[in-house]
Amino acid sequence: AFLGVGRDITVEVPFRSFAAYKAADPWKEFTNMQPYVTNGFVADNLVYKIREWNVSVRLDGYVTEPKGLLDIPEIVTDKGATYSVTEINDESFAYCEELTELIIPSTVTVIGSHAFHYNRKFTQITVRATEPPFIGEGAFANTERSIPVFVPATSLEAYQAADGWKEFTNLQAKDMSIIIVNDLKYRITDETAREVELIGYKDGVPIPTELPATVLYSGKEYSVTRIGNRAFAECFWISSFILPNSVKSIGEEAFSYCWELSEITIPNSVETIEKAAFAYNFMSKITIGSGVKSIGDEAFADNDSFVEMTVLAAVPPTVGTDAFRGTKRDIPVHVPGASFDAYKAADVWKDFNLWDMDLITFIANGLKYRFTDKDKKNVELIGYETAPPDVLKIPATVTNDGTTCSVTAIGKEAFVGCKGILGVT
Repeated sequence: AFLGVGRDITVEVPFRSFAAYKAADPWKEFTNMQPYVTNGFVADNLVYKIREWNVSVRLDGYVTEPKGLLDIPEIVTDKGATYSVTEINDESFAYCEELTELIIPSTVTVIGSHAFHYNRKFTQITVRATEPPFIGEGAFANTERSIPVFVPATSLEAYQAADGWKEFTNLQAKDMSIIIVNDLKYRITDETAREVELIGYKDGVPIPTELPATVLYSGKEYSVTRIGNRAFAECFWISSFILPNSVKSIGEEAFSYCWELSEITIPNSVETIEKAAFAYNFMSKITIGSGVKSIGDEAFADNDSFVEMTVLAAVPPTVGTDAFRGTKRDIPVHVPGASFDAYKAADVWKDFNLWDMDLITFIANGLKYRFTDKDKKNVELIGYETAPPDVLKIPATVTNDGTTCSVTAIGKEAFVGCKGILGVT
């Protein structure tokens, strides 16, 4: 029937029959089969019917039967238009017997008849709407009425009185500002500005060492502007964290007792480091970003392993009581050259072995060096300015401004990513 027709052409079929077409001869031979929706669209496997262009949509079902968690978004987009999900259609998820958890967004006002009929494996339902959505006949037929149904804390009584919802015997109040994305826990701090605070992680899951600057939840993107109190306290096994350049404050004890943490870079976006944020660790190096204005009491207390600090702030940050308790005052603390005198006069900072960072590095023959002593007799090779040759020759000495210096060390990750190097002498 389709002799000579390329199998890579687009073939649109009714979305409710998509699975059947994918399994049927000869339709299954077509590699670019797409679900067709009249006056609607598909986003992330869910099918939406446009109710009002660029305003609202109805959730009509799915392309491939969902399993496990069904987290319905508040907002969806298609072809540049943005829509609120306000309805769930009749029978849209009936007989989806592998669904175990359901999250209904705050924008939904109507759940159609038999929408989730015969979904017997639900273990919990979360409804984020402050006003109980209207429930059609049999919307949750065959769902066990004793499962926990979480609703906004301020709306618990309304749900307990609402038809359809009051039949559930285990309605529970929940703080709907707390969300989980990719196993990390957040608190929505400003819905209008789309900002969240990272407050922790799910137990028993790996913790990413690179923390996100933004998170997508229910169709909306939020900026991570704070690391909450004790968010990662006592993560003894984590050796490094990369903080996003969106965070403005780091909460109390946020990274305390992270004993394997060897060094940290505070991004330039951070303005406040709160009490004991990095206390009781064994860090050797830290870089404090240019935006930091205040460092709280005991912020880095009992990190007696520090060998070096870099502070990029042009104005010396204010420092709380015991912020650097246990840190040796003779370690090098690198500060901006233009602010050197300000640091020499500032409380706490003036007690350290301050170095003008503008004078401690130089480049010779394409390689980058850093002085390791104030007499400028010894240097560490810390990287390169131009691509190194195939065979990298590391000199025993190097000259800067007429002075010969001994190359005594090669810095951490100095040549990471130099794939063109074939040999080193």
